[in-house]
Amino acid sequence: TAVDQRIPIRGLRKKIAEKMVKSKFTAPHYAFVEEVDASALVAMRNGFNEALAAEKQKLSFLPFIVKAVIAAFKKFPQVNANMDEAAQELIVRGDFNIGIAAMTEQGLTVPVVKNADRYRLKQLGTEITRLGNAARDQKLKLDELTHGPFTITSLGTTGGLVATPIINHPEVAIMGVHRMRKRPVVTDDDRIVVKPIMLFSFCFDHRVIDGATGAEFAYEVI
Repeated sequence: TAVDQRIPIRGLRKKIAEKMVKSKFTAPHYAFVEEVDASALVAMRNGFNEALAAEKQKLSFLPFIVKAVIAAFKKFPQVNANMDEAAQELIVRGDFNIGIAAMTEQGLTVPVVKNADRYRLKQLGTEITRLGNAARDQKLKLDELTHGPFTITSLGTTGGLVATPIINHPEVAIMGVHRMRKRPVVTDDDRIVVKPIMLFSFCFDHRVIDGATGAEFAYEVI
C-alpha cells in the first residue's frame, strides 16, 4: 500500500495562502479577457533586440507591456490604486509602481518595479530581470516587495490560453499575460492571414472598478 505524505504549509507558502484567501473573501473579483494582435509588438521587440544584439542583451515582452499599462494608468488612475479596508477608501497612487509576479522554489513572489515610468525600455528590462533573479535567490529587500498597486503575472511559454488570476490584496487589479500563438485571422477585407495572437486576462475588484471601466482600461493597454 502506498503511503500518504503530509506536507506542512509554512513560511512563504503559508503567507501566500493567507493573502489569497483574504483577497478572494474580501474583493469581489470579476474577469475581463481579450485577444491581442501582437504583430506590432513582435516587430517592435525584434527591432529593439537587433539593436541590442551587440550588447548581448535581449528584451522580453514584459517591458513593453509595463509601458502600456503605465499609459493606461494615466487615463484610468483609479486602477493604479490600493484599497484601505479600515477607512473604506480607495488610495489612488501618484507613483507608477508595478509588481511582476515571479515563481520561485518557495512560492509565488511579487517584486515591485518602483517608478517604472522613469525607466527607458532597456533599463526596464534590466530591472525586471534583476528583481526576478533576486526573488529566486531570496535576496529581495522588503522595500522591493511593497507599495505595488498593480501586478502583472506571466508564465511565458507555459502561460496557457487564459486564466483568472487572484488580485494581490490590497491592490484592486491584476493582469495575466498568456502564451503567444500563430493563428489564422480574418482581416477586414476578408483575407485569412497568420498573425501572432495572445490573450490578456484582467481581474478587477468590482467594489471600486466597474465593468465598463475595467474593459476600457484593458483596451487602453491593448
